[in-house]
Amino acid sequence: MIKNIKYILWFFLFFLFFILFNAWKNEKKIVDNLDLSYAETNLNNVKSDGDIIFSQSFKEYDNTNEELINISTSLVDVKINPLTGDFSNLVLKKYLNDINGENGVVVLDKTDERFYYGQSGVISNQFYDKPVFDKKFLSNFSYEVKDDSSNVFVILKYEVGENIFLYKVYTFRSYSYEIGVDFYIQNNSSSDVFFKHYGLLRYKKDKTSSGILDSGIRSYEGGAVYTDSKPYKKISFDELKEKNFSYTGVGGWIAFLERYFISAWIPDKDNEYIYIAEKVLDKIYSFKYLSFSDLKVNSNECSHVYTTLFVGPKSNSFINNLSKGLELSIDYGIFWPIASPIFFLLSYIFSFIGNWGFSIVLITLIIKLMFFNLSSISYRSMGNMKKLQPRLELLKEQYKDDKTQFGNAVMNLYKKENVNPLSGCLPVLVQVPVFISLYYVLLESIELRHAPFLFWINDLSSKDIYYILPVFMSLTMFIQQKMNPPIQDQFQAKVMMFLPVVFLFLFLQFPSGLILYWIVNNVLSILQQYVIVKNIL
Repeated sequence: MIKNIKYILWFFLFFLFFILFNAWKNEKKIVDNLDLSYAETNLNNVKSDGDIIFSQSFKEYDNTNEELINISTSLVDVKINPLTGDFSNLVLKKYLNDINGENGVVVLDKTDERFYYGQSGVISNQFYDKPVFDKKFLSNFSYEVKDDSSNVFVILKYEVGENIFLYKVYTFRSYSYEIGVDFYIQNNSSSDVFFKHYGLLRYKKDKTSSGILDSGIRSYEGGAVYTDSKPYKKISFDELKEKNFSYTGVGGWIAFLERYFISAWIPDKDNEYIYIAEKVLDKIYSFKYLSFSDLKVNSNECSHVYTTLFVGPKSNSFINNLSKGLELSIDYGIFWPIASPIFFLLSYIFSFIGNWGFSIVLITLIIKLMFFNLSSISYRSMGNMKKLQPRLELLKEQYKDDKTQFGNAVMNLYKKENVNPLSGCLPVLVQVPVFISLYYVLLESIELRHAPFLFWINDLSSKDIYYILPVFMSLTMFIQQKMNPPIQDQFQAKVMMFLPVVFLFLFLQFPSGLILYWIVNNVLSILQQYVIVKNIL
């Protein structure tokens, strides 16, 4: 006999497998052998009416001076090390570090505590034996973008060889998280020279794995690469423990992804690059690109290449038009065709009511209306099965010593009364993709980060710190169980009795917005089932 309980248990096992797989997935010598550390060079340039003007008023940097170059825009605060040209620190000013913290999420920080930084430069076989950082120059130590229409150019200069100068220009805009990086190589020597340029992100992974209860809310952390010939490949830490990654393609980008934020090097889309990810040292990983072909700079000429560094939120409003494929970094999982419309609708509702919690309530109602007829069929089937319980008890007593005969009698009764036990679990199975899609929307969408609802719920993207919502959700599951037909098998009945408790512990660490969806869906289901079953009995 096919019992409704079997399919509910299958749903539970499927969901548990999803949680465990999500936890496992997030926990899992390069051909160039180039030592990029020496090439952390420094530079300069400024643009005026389309012409390149090389500043002559550089201040020599004292290697004993630890002062950093400071840049401030309306969106970011940045510190650049003039000795190396690295992005030593970058803070996103518009985002809170935590719900009770101050403005400013630290993304890049070249310290032992964080050790995550960005670097770019040029390299050349012609200058491997030259001393590094023998002279450093810069034009200023403090820059500020004062309004949304202005740019600021941070200009550095380095003599990479005799009469060969490298000018590096950072372009900051107040309205953007993009940082333009232009390289100008001025060759005043009597020989031609050849260069390659690169961009590098280096990250130290020193976080330990959380327990099984935390695994459900983990999102992907690791590298990713995109080219037209290799669309969006994740490069996990576990992969790099086994072997390094190297791929050559035209255009594209390479990035490091965290739950809400992304750092990505985006070179010129028309040229070919080697994209590389590798484990450098214990817990330290690099994600970088290197231009495939040499850039030739003729004697007494100047050549130019450029790249872009994006450090900011994984938000469609900032990354959609930045580079092809970058929107895939907002990871909605395998059900992204469902998750994307859900987020669009959720955002549309929010634009009217201004509260993400109430938006979740309304989108739950919309989803419930979409499945209304399907749910009605299910609840009618449950009502009919509940109506047959007295007759099932008689059959059980009549065939208590012959399970085969009892099973056949039950199936004949179902057929005679036109009752289908499978229809009771169908809406649950259909809603699994919707549930998982909403899970990813709440997990990945930075718009819901620190989004308040009511009372003690001040962050819909994180757990309920008082666990009131998980308890209430478990209670609604228990009520639904009591409304369903009794289970004949005693062992299965006991399993079902403990199922709300099991879900309670599974959901303790889940985003409160997701549990809010589940509660509203359960309450609406209870009301619908009550009305339908009452009319049947």
